Amino acid sequence: EAGVEIGDEKPTLPARVRKLPDREDGILLTIVEGRFHQVKRMLQAVGNEVVYLKRISMGPLTLGDLPAGCFRPLTEEEKKALGVEGRAERIC
Repeated sequence: EAGVEIGDEKPTLPARVRKLPDREDGILLTIVEGRFHQVKRMLQAVGNEVVYLKRISMGPLTLGDLPAGCFRPLTEEEKKALGVEGRAERIC
C-alpha cells in the first residue's frame, strides 16, 4: 500500500488502520515512523480531524494500565529492547 502525502519531502510509510468496534468514529492507527504531528497530518490529508489522540504503545513499550499523568522507570528488559541499556536515568 502507499503512504500519505503530508507536505514533507516524501510521503509517509504505509500505516495500518482498523476501525474500533465500540466507537462509531474511532480508529486504531499503527505507524512505523514518528514525524512531527504525523497522525494529525495524515488524517487531515484524507479529510478527517483528530479530536482525541491516545498513544498506547511506542516500539516494544505499551501503556498497559498506567494511570494518566503517571510514569514508572523502565525495566532492564525494556531498556535493552530500546537500545538504551547502561545509560544513566535522568530525573527532571
